[in-house]
Amino acid sequence: MSAFSFIKSKLAYELKRAKALATYKVHEDALVAALSQTMPNVAIELTNICNANCTFCAYQFQSRPQGVMSEETYRKVINEFAGCGGGHVHMVPTVGDSFVDPDLVDRIRYATEKENIRSVGIISNMISMGRHGAGELINSGLTDLHVSISGLDERMYERVYRSK
Repeated sequence: MSAFSFIKSKLAYELKRAKALATYKVHEDALVAALSQTMPNVAIELTNICNANCTFCAYQFQSRPQGVMSEETYRKVINEFAGCGGGHVHMVPTVGDSFVDPDLVDRIRYATEKENIRSVGIISNMISMGRHGAGELINSGLTDLHVSISGLDERMYERVYRSK
């Protein structure tokens, strides 16, 4: 790349950057006002306990104590979120699996009883779904269920999840 070509590219980049900053400043008040009125999503880690030991997950490196979120803390989060206008509740663990929580169905119901909670979603490997029952889960108010899978044969599953 020639010096002229480099300077031309750098100038174009800086001009785009200046335009973006100027545009932000023009809309800054509207953006701040919109963000201060609502928080459309909340992500809750119900538990940091998992029933697998996936090769791709940080669970294998976790050093904090394992446990399930207390009912008091859970209700506080849901109540405060609903009080801020509500929106979408995502039971998305950083590590762990939401189905390990023995009170999962009751927690989903508690959230969906709030008028302005529009949806409740979970990401899970589904290993522990049986402890709650499909019927209970279907009738809990759960609106989104995302299933983590690693392939569709037994060998691949065991290699990635390191679990049977």
